[in-house]
This record gives sequence, C-alpha cells and structure tokens, in this order.
Amino acid sequence: MMAELSPFIRAAWPELLAALLLFLALHEAAHYLALRLLGFGAGLQIRGCLGVAMRAAPACQGWREAFVAAAGPAANLLLLWLCLKFGWQAGAQVNFCLAAGNLLPFLPLDGGKILRGLLAGLFGWRAVSKLLLFWARAAALCFAICIYYFGLKKLLLLLALWLYLLAWQEERHLSFQLMSALTQTAGQRFRPHRVVRISRDMPVYRAVRRFSPGWRNWLLFQGRLLDGDILVGHMAAGGGAECVSALYGRNLPIN
Repeated sequence: MMAELSPFIRAAWPELLAALLLFLALHEAAHYLALRLLGFGAGLQIRGCLGVAMRAAPACQGWREAFVAAAGPAANLLLLWLCLKFGWQAGAQVNFCLAAGNLLPFLPLDGGKILRGLLAGLFGWRAVSKLLLFWARAAALCFAICIYYFGLKKLLLLLALWLYLLAWQEERHLSFQLMSALTQTAGQRFRPHRVVRISRDMPVYRAVRRFSPGWRNWLLFQGRLLDGDILVGHMAAGGGAECVSALYGRNLPIN
C-alpha cells in the first residue's frame, strides 16, 4: 500500500498524519463553536468506519445550517494562511485538502449543507437533499471510473468508496431527518415565510414532504392557506394519511 503513495507522502507521513488529526479536530471545533453561537447543542456523530462528524440539532436549518457548515472550511482556510505564513508545508497541504474537499457540493459534506441551507427555501429541503445526494453518488462513480481508465493510484478508490457510502447512509435516514427537523423548527422565531402550492388533493404526509425546515411553511390549496406548523403537528400525531381537503372542516388555522 505504501508503494501507491507519492515519495513526499512516504517520507512525511507521520507529520501529515499528525497534521490531519490536529486540523480535523480544529475543523470540528469550528462547527461546534458556530452551533454554540447560535444557541444549539452539539455532539460527535460516529459514522462507523466512515469517520466522525459534528452532529447538529435538527432545528439547525436554513441559513443557520449554511452558517454552521461554512465554519469548518473557513477555519481550514484561515489555518492554511497561517501555515503558509510560518512555512509549514505539511500543515498547508492538509488544510487545503480539508477545505477543498469539504466545500464540494455534495451531501453530507459541508459544501452540500451550505447549498441546502441556501436553496431549500426555493426548491424544497427534500428535493435539494436528494439532488445533492445523487450528485455525490454520481461523482463517486465517475471518480472511480477515471481512476481505472487513466491508471491513477488505486488507493484513491477508497476515497470514491467513502463518498459513495456516506451519501448512501445519509439517504437512508433522509425522511426521518426531515420530520425531526420540521417538528423541532415548528414555532422557531425569525423564519422567512415560504408558500407551497399544490394543485390537487393529496395526503398530508405527501404535502409535508414538500416543506423546508427553517422556513415558515404555508400550504396553498384551492385558494386558501393552511399553517404548515399545524400540518406537521397533525402528521406527528398520526394523521399523515388524511387528505388535505379533509382538514378544512377542522378547527385549524386556515386563511
């Protein structure tokens, strides 16, 4: 395996490994500080053999998610500048790789979370998440094909496999994450308003899947607005299979 590595990495791997562990810890610490600044709790999430990541509260959505996600790569860019200033080549290379890799527009990397936090209000949290996860899996497969076709270092296949498995693991829990986030952001202050239009009747759970946590969702159907927070609560109480039209006769906030 060591023969697959470049001469520089073979010669400096102890220093590179120490730098990687140090700057990974500082990267996650930046996420933690951003979460605490916004008043959210945080903890480490173990992804099995895929590594660890800072686990944010489900209520950290919208611009808050983008802010927290950007904190990690921003810390690495600052550390990259410091390493270059003081002439630490290994530290500069590690910080460049961490910043560039995490800013790729794929979930669950930081770049994907930044895009989701900014775009979910326009296109819907679930739709943006599925698109970014598809990009991640497609990029991993294309990367693996390029490694094979161009005869690159076979060790890079582990990187492609890592990205593919991360996206696969994230998509498995996507529906649960959406419902948890919608439940915890209901009643949250300072949420921009978002109107979801549906042209035909559908079950409540299908309408709620179009909502974006971190926004004040309203459902527009047949010329009337239904409070999205109330619909989320109705679904959480077991009423997700009811049709939206059936709620018009209930004591729900309808404009």
